Amino acid sequence: MVKVKGDEFQYERLLTLIEANHMTVSELADKIKVTRQLVYRWLNGESLPGIKALIDLCHLFKVDMNFFFPGMRKKKLEAVMI
Repeated sequence: MVKVKGDEFQYERLLTLIEANHMTVSELADKIKVTRQLVYRWLNGESLPGIKALIDLCHLFKVDMNFFFPGMRKKKLEAVMI
């Protein structure tokens, strides 16, 4: 998984969404206007989606960004409680 400020992008969740929606990687790439090679890099944990791509993924699959970064919410709550 790719580390981002202590959080990890859950690329397995993206793969699950692609499969659950009966999409190919090429179809997903077309829908969010990126290359399929880039989507494969996300799925292999080699890179992270940019903010625009993350927003597009969230809109397309009707999930919130915490779906892909589940540790974010918990860490923000812990910081507030200190």
